[in-house]
Amino acid sequence: MTDSESKQSRLLDFILQDDEYQAFRSQVRQNCLEELRRLKRLRARRRRLILAAAAALLMALASALLLSVSRAAGRGAPPPVAQELIVSSVSGKRSPHLDEEAAPVPQIAESSDEEPPIAEISDEELLALFGDRPCGLIEVGPGRKRLWVGDPQDQARIVGYREAYRP
Repeated sequence: MTDSESKQSRLLDFILQDDEYQAFRSQVRQNCLEELRRLKRLRARRRRLILAAAAALLMALASALLLSVSRAAGRGAPPPVAQELIVSSVSGKRSPHLDEEAAPVPQIAESSDEEPPIAEISDEELLALFGDRPCGLIEVGPGRKRLWVGDPQDQARIVGYREAYRP
């Protein structure tokens, strides 16, 4: 061993046996362990938050599904009515609280499942209904035409008619 190598060796031994170096080394090791524990706690917390969010999302989806199923079930047949809740009257007897003048007069309304026939008119007759107001027929396909009306009042009447008689 040469003189320079022996000096280096002694210096290295001195540093390794120095209490300050040992304390520094111990402190670095302790800091590394604390940092690893902190990172482990953060990962565990992140996992718990993700699981909690997933559970909340599943609960929200399940409640929305149950709500839609219960609404769909509610649209079915109405529940049966208890017999004691049904009110009936005997024909021929009048209530003493009704006077003759205030008694409602029954109205008869006739209805039918058949729709009344629609009268067909020609294109010229249709355009003549609008007189001098701006209107026209636009061909939108073979055998199909659409009525164009320029007057806003006429448009409102046509739209109102369509809304009232829409099936």
